[in-house]
Amino acid sequence: MMISTPSQLCAASTVNTVAVADANLTLSSKLKSLGVILDSRLSFDAHVATVCKTCNYHIWALRHIRRLLALDVAQTLACSIVGARLDYCNSALYGAL
Repeated sequence: MMISTPSQLCAASTVNTVAVADANLTLSSKLKSLGVILDSRLSFDAHVATVCKTCNYHIWALRHIRRLLALDVAQTLACSIVGARLDYCNSALYGAL
């Protein structure tokens, strides 16, 4: 993955592979490292979309056991799930615009 400004990415858009130690590596538009999805512009758009999708899925999945739980327990569980997803690797996102 090549990370740079939008103008530099546009200028280098014809580069598809990079030769490293006699091996041709293809460039990717994004990569996932330690649960954080990085894109070539460091916009974190893909990461935010994935976190939102994951939180929505887990809250939606709570509907299967919601009737078995007291309201305060269900709220605590939902907040814990969402809070853990939002707080994970937030130091990598600190200062991102």
